[in-house]
Amino acid sequence: MSDFLKELSNAKLRRVNRDEIKDFSDPILAGFITKDSIDAYQSNVLDCNFENWYEKLKDVTFRSEYFPIDTEHAELFIKIYPKLGLISENSDWKSLFTKEELNILKDLETKLDFVINKFIHKPSDYVFVKTSSRSAKDSPLAGKIFKQIYENYLNELNEYEKNSENEQVCCLLKASFDCLKVNKGSQVLEMFFKSERIYQDMLLALEKINRFNENFIIREFVQIDIDMEFRGFVFNRRLTALSQYNYLIYSKRLNEHKDQIECELKNFFYNQVMHKLENFIENYIIDFAVFFNGHNKLLNFKCSVIEINPFLETTDSALFSWEHEKHILQSRDGFSFRITGRSKPGIKSMLPQDLRSYIHSK
Repeated sequence: MSDFLKELSNAKLRRVNRDEIKDFSDPILAGFITKDSIDAYQSNVLDCNFENWYEKLKDVTFRSEYFPIDTEHAELFIKIYPKLGLISENSDWKSLFTKEELNILKDLETKLDFVINKFIHKPSDYVFVKTSSRSAKDSPLAGKIFKQIYENYLNELNEYEKNSENEQVCCLLKASFDCLKVNKGSQVLEMFFKSERIYQDMLLALEKINRFNENFIIREFVQIDIDMEFRGFVFNRRLTALSQYNYLIYSKRLNEHKDQIECELKNFFYNQVMHKLENFIENYIIDFAVFFNGHNKLLNFKCSVIEINPFLETTDSALFSWEHEKHILQSRDGFSFRITGRSKPGIKSMLPQDLRSYIHSK
């Protein structure tokens, strides 16, 4: 299932006790049983932070700017998140801040607005904001607006399409993408302070204080078709495998043009990406967007890099299995490209219970 849909289904604030804070790395680092293996895991994650690859790939990814998250900001994220579970959803979350902390918050909002406004030239312009490693896509704020966006997409369908579970999940995915676009610093901060993902990342960043280099990443919001996002696996600097990113859905056009897309992405990686990452780590997972134009059977593709993730079993392997197919991802069996070849029966049952309620059977 789409990583975002899994995160969104868990988008509820919960009480975090002291023991959870102290041992928070346990669920994240399951399977890493020694200090050395945990250190290696943490270093791998930090190696893939945005700052380590953006300047190298600036001309083949989306326009972005960033400014520092100081250690006092990271500490504030860690301090506030556990307290949010102690207040009601309707309470003012800013009531948890001291007067001094509110001044820090206001300063951050002003800085964010300054950078965001560089990207906003008309009412329809938005940005996507993340930290150096991840976005706040699990934030309850995203969950609040998700339902309305989903219903708007659903209402664009004809009656036959509305009864298709594949089309309904497509609407869920489109809504999940749209609810992350923002145009104000205040929106960003509320999402970030209410995000467990951000909380986790700040804990990790402060634990590796000698490598602390966290930033707010402000990116141009680019609309990506949900069937035109792909996850690539790079081992020993070679692209060993590709997968449809939103693999729960079937796309007719993706199936019709699979071979052309595979060719375009491989050419893009080897001709425009690989050599720029010569001084980067050897193994990583890279996400691509393909912008597709088809007129009178004449195809035109444009490829972009979305982001880079660590080559670790904690990163979603899409249509591959870390447990059973690691040898494929490590290129022992040549190159492999997988997509969903047909609509999956009972796709609704594959969704978490919280998300099933969005899908209405007519």
